[in-house]
Amino acid sequence: MKTITFVNESKLLITQDFNSIASALGIFTSQVTKAWNLEDTAVVTAPTRSTNGWNVCIVDHFPTSTLAYGYHEVLNGQPIAYIRAGSFATVPLGKFRKGISFKNVVISKDRYEQGTATVVFHEVIEMLVDPEINKLSAPDSKGRTWLMEPADHVRGLLYKITAKDGRDVIAPNWTLPSFYDVHGVAPYSYIPSVTTPFTLTPEGYGYYKDVSGNLLKI
Repeated sequence: MKTITFVNESKLLITQDFNSIASALGIFTSQVTKAWNLEDTAVVTAPTRSTNGWNVCIVDHFPTSTLAYGYHEVLNGQPIAYIRAGSFATVPLGKFRKGISFKNVVISKDRYEQGTATVVFHEVIEMLVDPEINKLSAPDSKGRTWLMEPADHVRGLLYKITAKDGRDVIAPNWTLPSFYDVHGVAPYSYIPSVTTPFTLTPEGYGYYKDVSGNLLKI
């Protein structure tokens, strides 16, 4: 079994919120590994990073200059992700608002708002599916091989995971293996959002590698 060490290096994210995210991250990781037929992966919390394993770190400042909410890389031969707590300091877990119905008439639908946790899940699924950040899909109908960024391709939908403490934590949609097969059978994402493989949602984006090895936006 693989282990992800989840570390809070931020002064902004309080312990209660960190623990709720960690609990939900364990559930999320199980969802992903089962759907993708990957090795079982445990999530543990620790005050400091693992020296010889995978790390996911909540930070106040990135080690490199970037405007992203989070990113992952390979450091000393092991995948590591950084998530900036300040990006969603007011909604670390994200928010879920239950819709309202009256006499079987829907007045408002369930509403979700992403938070720091959503970025954590985003980076973790991409680490799980492509830990070396070099995996390419099978060719699409145009012969393009996509960089495997499962949370990017069907971006725009969110769902809630209830942590062990009963708090709702908001996760992003993500692709299933069938998405990357021109003959794949639906569903193509955890929250069904596209009707054919290799199809971006309205907010989705992605990159493919050309014959020269250049990454081009889809």
